[in-house]
Amino acid sequence: MHYIFPQYIADQGQPCPVLEYIWDDTRVDMDFQYNPTDLIGKIMGTTTRSKIALCIGIYEWIIWRFHRLSDDPVPFQIAEASWCGNINAAYVEYIEFSRKEYCGPVRRLLFAAMMSLGPVLNFTSVNESDWVNRLFILALLAMHVLPDTKPFENWLETVTDRLLLLYPAPEDDPL
Repeated sequence: MHYIFPQYIADQGQPCPVLEYIWDDTRVDMDFQYNPTDLIGKIMGTTTRSKIALCIGIYEWIIWRFHRLSDDPVPFQIAEASWCGNINAAYVEYIEFSRKEYCGPVRRLLFAAMMSLGPVLNFTSVNESDWVNRLFILALLAMHVLPDTKPFENWLETVTDRLLLLYPAPEDDPL
């Protein structure tokens, strides 16, 4: 496989290589401004696979932001594998990456995104706090690093509405 960005992301053009956000490896989330609580509340009513798909989609926006600033193929391989893993978790294997290899305002952000997305594929409906935390982190990262968040916000609203409409969570069965 060769990763290609989805058209709605590719239509945004090439992201500016200038980094305009604050980043410090020693205090990763201290400068985040966005609060994804409403997003989490909205997506709660959907199936587990739709939540996973949303995490992967947000991850794609993050790696798009950095595709001109990093030649590391791993983030793109993770995107490809994640879509396969959302079909069947047996298609992927969880890999732990060394934090030491991923430092700085580009690579550490990619590391944070990869480490947030990786466990998503092993979630079950019993372990909802895990996917909530991962979705929370991915949304925070995307809103922090994207030079223009409006296209992402529009996409996020459209996608969550569509997921709610097409993939509502099944009602609890007391039996």
